[in-house]
Amino acid sequence: MRPLSVAILASLTALAVIAAAIVVATEPRSALAPASAKLVFAELAARAGAVARIEVTAAGRSFAVVDRGEGLWAVAEKDDFPANAETVRTTILGLGSLRYREAKTRLPRFYPRLEVEDPEAPEARSARIVVKDAEGSPLAAAIVGKLRRSLVGYGSDSTYVRLPGEAQAWLAEGRVEIGKSFRDWVDPVIIDLDMDKVRDITVRQPDGAALTAFRPDAGSDEYQVKDQAPPTGRDFDGAEVRFLSTGLSYLELDDVAAAEGFDFPEPHHVAELTQFDGLHVEAKSIEHEGGVWVRLRAWAEGEGEAKAWARAFNERVSPWVYKVPEFKANKLRARREDLLAPPEAETAPPEGG
Repeated sequence: MRPLSVAILASLTALAVIAAAIVVATEPRSALAPASAKLVFAELAARAGAVARIEVTAAGRSFAVVDRGEGLWAVAEKDDFPANAETVRTTILGLGSLRYREAKTRLPRFYPRLEVEDPEAPEARSARIVVKDAEGSPLAAAIVGKLRRSLVGYGSDSTYVRLPGEAQAWLAEGRVEIGKSFRDWVDPVIIDLDMDKVRDITVRQPDGAALTAFRPDAGSDEYQVKDQAPPTGRDFDGAEVRFLSTGLSYLELDDVAAAEGFDFPEPHHVAELTQFDGLHVEAKSIEHEGGVWVRLRAWAEGEGEAKAWARAFNERVSPWVYKVPEFKANKLRARREDLLAPPEAETAPPEGG
């Protein structure tokens, strides 16, 4: 081996040893336990296929992800909105593979450092997870803390955990990251359209006022405001006009509820996006409990891919109404003044002029 390679290898080894020493020295703990192959949740590892319910509590809020059969999972508190089966699988396998590595602190004042404190507190960064079978019997229960990544690529990642009712916190070998919000367990993307296909977007206010931003052709990158001029002495902000369509071309949910029984009173704000291929997507929005909620639908002119997309889209979204992020809601409800560039600062006359 060349001297340079030896020197590099020696340096990396020294760094790894020093880093490991720092981590061990600075972590609060009551004792170090010898490495053990014992599984933290042996029953879950043996009966992973029997999982029927996963209960999560984090930052004072709780929800449950439940098995609805045929490989389908749903968030019970969100009117059975579909959950991501891959997220469920990864969580179950991750918990089932955890093995005790080191005993850490037994002192509650040190729990927040490892993020294994009581998850009922609004400011808590921990998450309690309880995994149950179809009869409601627990297969695993833990307060899951932060992840400790392996040092400079050496070894495997580990996770801090504390079992309910026990003071002892542990460092467990294996990687588990518990979704602390229901959004972490679902696909939050509602719409994801190709911006190159967007022709125009029109926003209609409840009072009938309308605002349209459009591209004259598919080869143009610049949007124009249709049939409206800015006030005297002002200009439209090109970026704001261009990005108006992003309010509906890409949209994620903040919350969701079943459309059936959801009060969606008139009048609405209405945003309608049109593509060059004839696809139309419409979002009607209202204010509800401090947020903006939308109801979506799509249609297409003629036959082809656009019509097939609209049909599949409507099947997926029609049972639901969605709360959207505020910055997206602002675009779906924009007025002309929202697209104006800031006024130029007036130049002060020279002294004595």
